[in-house]
Amino acid sequence: MDNSRKLLSLCIPTYNRATILRESLEHLVPIVEGLPVEIVVLDNASPDDTADICAGYPSVRYIRNDENIGGDMNILKSYVTAANLTDYVCVIGDSYRLDDRSIRLMVERLSTREYDMLILSRGASGLGNNVQCYDNPDKLMAEIGGTMDLTGTIVISSRGVREEFYRDYLWSNFIHTSMAFGFLKSIDSPKVLFCGDIVLAHTMINKDSTSWYGDAMRIFGKVWMTTIMSQSSYDVNARLACIKAHDKYASLFTPKRLIALKERGFLDIKAVGRYVEYLPFVTDTPVSLVKVISVMPWRLSLLVYKMCRVPYHLKRILRR
Repeated sequence: MDNSRKLLSLCIPTYNRATILRESLEHLVPIVEGLPVEIVVLDNASPDDTADICAGYPSVRYIRNDENIGGDMNILKSYVTAANLTDYVCVIGDSYRLDDRSIRLMVERLSTREYDMLILSRGASGLGNNVQCYDNPDKLMAEIGGTMDLTGTIVISSRGVREEFYRDYLWSNFIHTSMAFGFLKSIDSPKVLFCGDIVLAHTMINKDSTSWYGDAMRIFGKVWMTTIMSQSSYDVNARLACIKAHDKYASLFTPKRLIALKERGFLDIKAVGRYVEYLPFVTDTPVSLVKVISVMPWRLSLLVYKMCRVPYHLKRILRR
């Protein structure tokens, strides 16, 4: 690697979410001052005042697309652009946050340039706050691959941003995940550090416009499963473990989250029927329960859910 280049790019692909972006830059810009870190905003032709906000931060590299090229392509453009600027790339997005301590830890660990990748924690239960080094891609996929659906969890060497690792996954929603797994299998002795002590936080600003909500069954049912299974150079058991673990960390198919999708009109029996064959592989929630929630009025589902939780809470109280 070229030690004269800056160390790390924090990329923010964004579209029409000026309020969230403003908060992100207000938070990040003071933290990275004096550090070998580049902030890059990839504006997907936003019609709001995204450009004006970025103009207020001269240290931020602002790139505006002439037209909206789609979320996946804007994320890919983030990786490709940043790989030409710095030795490592993290596409953090506009809604996730890293505090001062976390960014300084990242810089400290990357400064040796010995790691091919850092994997950051999403703060989910079961991940722990340990720091662990992986040199076996199959072991990594099985144990923490389920967290790598988020772009922000992956800090990848610029050497990994190559077309051969992502070209088969364009428009898949998981270009970044596939690129990371492809890169690791191309290295004789990969070195990846899982940083359980660096946790991605989330903006407190309401984010109801999130694009994947309306397509959650397809993206995190079918697409997630087929994307991971297509990594044919990995052990099949590692792939299956990775697929199932995602719901352990993201909790998308838990009854509570399914009821929330139902409330917003994003879950119905037709959607379940289209992707029902994938559900046993992506979640431990019984398919029958997913079907019941999809047809039951959401208020009734929520009431039943709360009633079922009462005995659980009573047991916890009695144990004390």
